[in-house]
Amino acid sequence: MLAASIRATQAIQSKGPLPQSVSNSNPQAEKIKSLVKKIGTGGKITARLTDGRTYHGKVKLIDEDHFQVDEVDLKRVVTINYAEIKKVYEGYGGKGFGGKRVGQHSTLIGFAVAGGLIAVVLLVVSQLK
Repeated sequence: MLAASIRATQAIQSKGPLPQSVSNSNPQAEKIKSLVKKIGTGGKITARLTDGRTYHGKVKLIDEDHFQVDEVDLKRVVTINYAEIKKVYEGYGGKGFGGKRVGQHSTLIGFAVAGGLIAVVLLVVSQLK
């Protein structure tokens, strides 16, 4: 009985150290984690995942290897692992013309392009007179 117990203990010990959380072994995940903590619980966030999905909502829970977002478009809580994230942004934009959510950066770029086009049109019209 004692020999079986010793063999079981050795088998468990020979498997190596227990796996650490995903975020500790991945510097990108650690960076994302610190950004999420900076935004804080209740803060508005946009998370772009490595597979192309994007989630917009309020941070509901911050944990060691994941966080939860109360997604505004899906109207449900989504759990996201830090290792799956490509980029996070504070806040989220409104819905665009196609019903797709437009981030703050895209909105600013759109206004800049529209303003530039209006300026060019006004310049051309003033030169024609």
